[in-house]
Amino acid sequence: MASCIGRTKSGKRCHALPGPSGYCSMHAMPEQAESLEIASDEARRKAAEDARNNTMLTFAAPKNPEDLKSILAQSIADVASGQME
Repeated sequence: MASCIGRTKSGKRCHALPGPSGYCSMHAMPEQAESLEIASDEARRKAAEDARNNTMLTFAAPKNPEDLKSILAQSIADVASGQME
């Protein structure tokens, strides 16, 4: 799989997935990199907090296609109703 052709601050090759330009979102739009980084940090922080508070939904591993279909249908309904992001 291809990776971004940009370089990190330390000079190492960036391993993020590239867009059409060959650069990841951080390297393609360096003027917006700080706001993208802040948004990413906030999302990670929220996910960690949700995990600590055990507010994340969990599902048993599907054992067959019907189980998977049921989980997907419930997830779509929860997202549509605003109960899940």
